Amino acid sequence: MNNLQLPERLVLKEPAFLEIVIGAVEVFHQECFGLILGYKTEHAIIVENAQVVQSARRTPFHVEPVAKRIKRIENLVKSIRIEMEIIGDFHSHTQIGADPAKPTPSGEDIADMEPGNAYLIIAINYLKGSPLIWTYSEKTKILKGSIENLLFEISAYYCFRENQYKKLEIKCPFVTALEPYGHKEK
Repeated sequence: MNNLQLPERLVLKEPAFLEIVIGAVEVFHQECFGLILGYKTEHAIIVENAQVVQSARRTPFHVEPVAKRIKRIENLVKSIRIEMEIIGDFHSHTQIGADPAKPTPSGEDIADMEPGNAYLIIAINYLKGSPLIWTYSEKTKILKGSIENLLFEISAYYCFRENQYKKLEIKCPFVTALEPYGHKEK
């Protein structure tokens, strides 16, 4: 068995974070889908930007991009020769009734993962209680916080072999510095 060098963390930059959260909120109660752009280093995946895919077929339980439209976006990114490449995708899991969404991959999510790509899952639920400051849990490897009346939990995964993945640490300095919506200075 060869010795794979797997990334340990995913660094989520401000523009990517904003696009992911806005995309998930826009279609809340249905899943969103988008591509993440950036680059890989020896120990990290840097997500500089994200792009919601508007033509994805959405339901509360599933999201499916249109393959020929994804190919069109991939070709565009390659042809404009930016310093980034498509390094994976993101999608949301949404609260359905009283059933809370979780930022964990479903069996279908795992089957759709491609080796060498990163994946972000954003769980959106209604916030119960007071606003939460954005924090990252080293134990669960989940970035969590609230905006307005919604609670977000974000997790990151790296697929290193077909149907095999690892959960990555998430670093997002922009969001962990935010005050929660509704929080008042004392």
